Amino acid sequence: GKVGKGERLLRYVLGMSSAGTPSFGVQSAFRRLMRAQKKAFRNDGEMQRLVLQEIRSKFAQGSAPTTEAELAEANAQVLEAELFLRNNIAQGALSESGNYTFDAAELDEVRAMEAEKEQKAIRKTSVPTKGQ
Repeated sequence: GKVGKGERLLRYVLGMSSAGTPSFGVQSAFRRLMRAQKKAFRNDGEMQRLVLQEIRSKFAQGSAPTTEAELAEANAQVLEAELFLRNNIAQGALSESGNYTFDAAELDEVRAMEAEKEQKAIRKTSVPTKGQ
């Protein structure tokens, strides 16, 4: 039957397609963002809570992609947010001197692993265009 916009959006947020079967793309995107925020703010429960709220809000206010182009755009936005969380946030520990410190070697190692994951994610989420 015909599905209304509200029901389509609800299914999108809950990870369901219009046929009522799980849409692993949406669920996977949500989980990727959840893992990225947990890693970025692993020692900061308040920031984890705030970022989680923002992620849920963005998923709730977006409309369900209905075309391949919209789906590709949504995937690109999720990838961009995930990579930002993973690569652009370094949380340090507050030292006794009042400065924030972090282990640069550990940060470099994490960035190298994330760059490898990023390349895999880009290859996985790439949508071929007509003629390819």
